[in-house]
Amino acid sequence: MVILSVLKIRSSNKNYVESLKKTLHPDNVITPDFMEIIENIYKDNNEYVYEIIIKVKHSAKNFDSLRGSLDEILSIIEMIDDVLIMLK
Repeated sequence: MVILSVLKIRSSNKNYVESLKKTLHPDNVITPDFMEIIENIYKDNNEYVYEIIIKVKHSAKNFDSLRGSLDEILSIIEMIDDVLIMLK
């Protein structure tokens, strides 16, 4: 069994979406054997979407790793948004 998580970040700003991917990608390259992370950027209805798909083999320990990875990704995105707000 596989647990699948999909996180989509939408923005009208293409540079923002590409910057998120550049920031997060290095951490997503090397994953544990039980985890796979797929990243895509695509355009959808005049918005750019950065999509992160995380697949983990099912077990309680692996679910905690998935949750930890999502927490880390969301924390980084929040930090980037906070910096952008302060720069405005």
